[in-house]
Amino acid sequence: MRKVGRPPKTPQKDTLQMEDLPESFRLALIKIMAKYQIVDVEDGLQRAALLLDRNSEEYDKDVNLKSERKYRSRHFIEMNKTRRTWEKEAYDRGYHQGYTEAEATFKITYRCSICGETLTMMPNANDHIAAQRYLREQGWAHSTCLKK
Repeated sequence: MRKVGRPPKTPQKDTLQMEDLPESFRLALIKIMAKYQIVDVEDGLQRAALLLDRNSEEYDKDVNLKSERKYRSRHFIEMNKTRRTWEKEAYDRGYHQGYTEAEATFKITYRCSICGETLTMMPNANDHIAAQRYLREQGWAHSTCLKK
């Protein structure tokens, strides 16, 4: 006897498997999942759907979000470059000012006895040692020591 009515229900799979997709779509999906570092197939399918429909609001949100990140990144890079430039300029100004003040305070110069050009006495150079010896031989001392 022939059965009449609906055919019996076949058991359905709970989730979609990668093997169920056409090969070309499966390979494209794998590339998308690798690019965005997605491990879950359903998340990969959602990303693929987003990329397929470029007129959707979600696609626009995603593009705007990524654009904003890139803009912020570039902004902070430029801001950090500017900050480093200012810091270097301030350091250089301070170094120059300190060097100039130290030079005015501690630099010992004298004239050449032959040509008259200025010479700078450097620590532990022959002229420095000779000046120390001369001052010691001439009895130079602290003013407080001389009063004793």
